[in-house]
Amino acid sequence: MFLLISPAKTFATKAKVPRDLTMTSPRFLEEARTIMASVLRLSREELASMLQLSPKLRDEVYARLRTFFDPEVTEMPAALSYTGMVFRKLSPSTFTAEDWAYAAEHLHITSFVYGLLSPETAIRYDRMEGAVQLPDLFDGRLFDYWRDRLTPYLIEAVKRAGGTLLFLASDEMRGLFHWAEVERAVRVITPSFLVRQPTGRLKQIVVYTKMARGAMAGEVIRQRLEDEEALRMLTPEGFVFAPEESTDRDWTFVLG
Repeated sequence: MFLLISPAKTFATKAKVPRDLTMTSPRFLEEARTIMASVLRLSREELASMLQLSPKLRDEVYARLRTFFDPEVTEMPAALSYTGMVFRKLSPSTFTAEDWAYAAEHLHITSFVYGLLSPETAIRYDRMEGAVQLPDLFDGRLFDYWRDRLTPYLIEAVKRAGGTLLFLASDEMRGLFHWAEVERAVRVITPSFLVRQPTGRLKQIVVYTKMARGAMAGEVIRQRLEDEEALRMLTPEGFVFAPEESTDRDWTFVLG
């Protein structure tokens, strides 16, 4: 079982890194440096427009991105760097050494700067959007820049982990890959997390979905789950598998 999750827009300023954790270098480090060199040629206003930032966030994000090449900046493991809801529920700060080792082979985080990251990969602040265009780098969006690079890498990683991809990332992250090619090469399972309304209608509530994705990823790692039946038995954040709402590849978990 191989898991894919999205990054968060919020990033820690420091993290307690386990003493026995060996951080690794990003697989696509040269690409990341090339992207950031291009990004840093943008003005504050250009960056704010591309990332749709408020004036307050504009200054903060601009300043933090400009530390990317600063040798004094302390790098942190990817899983401990992001602070969004998915990562709170993933709770990598509670991983054992064995959990970290398993996660290194079975979990990746998407990134518009770094491409794909293992949980223990050392990174720097990398807030970016896939629709950003950097004409001096590539004729297209970052989605397009990464697609040829990441597709074969992801397929091989999934095959090494048993051939099944549990897609717990946001829908837009499919744009980083030739998704039809991924689906032909490996089995893809995409869980949805829906809340039953008083009317009986099922509705997605974004924050609950993020919580459930992180919790499910954490359980798979801690329990070393490889069996699909065991996966269906999970109840992340109270969501329960609903066979009547599910298909072979699109699984629905319902709360309420």
